[in-house]
Amino acid sequence: MENASNSSTNKFSGIWRSDYTYHSTDRDEDLLSQHYVRMFPKGNELIVESVPEVNESYMLARFSVDSNVATGSWQEVTDPQGDYKGTIYHGAAQLIIADDAKSLEGKWVGFGKNMEVKTGPWKFVYVGEDVSSIDTEPKIVTQ
Repeated sequence: MENASNSSTNKFSGIWRSDYTYHSTDRDEDLLSQHYVRMFPKGNELIVESVPEVNESYMLARFSVDSNVATGSWQEVTDPQGDYKGTIYHGAAQLIIADDAKSLEGKWVGFGKNMEVKTGPWKFVYVGEDVSSIDTEPKIVTQ
């Protein structure tokens, strides 16, 4: 594995699909949330921000990259018109960078609306250089 830190984080620049699963206490089921995000490499950091044209909620994350591991924090402001009515959630995550640097996969941790700690899988997959690479709208899917 090539070292993914410092200047080689530039290979992460572009549009990515973010998929994470969480357990909805109200629905008592696992849901998949999907966002399209833009990654901005800066030194050994990755800044991840929702693409506003295609997401109804807003997500921002910042990761430090050390070899093939990205560790950081995230925040999501949910869709004001959606089920969670603009609630702000935040937490931490740790992701393993694939050898080809076209995906990152790991776990997120954060709190739920009843102040319980939750965790689940989180994966980023490279889509392309710009928003024209996006072929579908983000969605929440029942697992």
